[in-house]
Amino acid sequence: MFRTAFLLAALAAGPALAQSADYRSAEDIRVVTPDGKKMGEVEEVLIDATGRPSALAVDFDRWLDLDPDERAVPVEAFTYDGKRYTLDMTPEALAALPAWRD
Repeated sequence: MFRTAFLLAALAAGPALAQSADYRSAEDIRVVTPDGKKMGEVEEVLIDATGRPSALAVDFDRWLDLDPDERAVPVEAFTYDGKRYTLDMTPEALAALPAWRD
């Protein structure tokens, strides 16, 4: 996709974010709570004006009855273990994040 080209350039040009996660393949990766419960999955990598990954659009699958389900979560909020992203945010903090509609 068009965004992938920006993403590749950003990864080459800047420091790695969220423990060197490979954002090129971030879509559809599971997002879990610190105790391993599924919260949702990554739908899209969001790129800022400089071409760097700034947020991940996460579909929370009606987790905590968020409406709409998708939120733009800053990449710094995640940890990555090579298989999944862990997100340690309160329900209130998640609800306050900007909604994402693709």
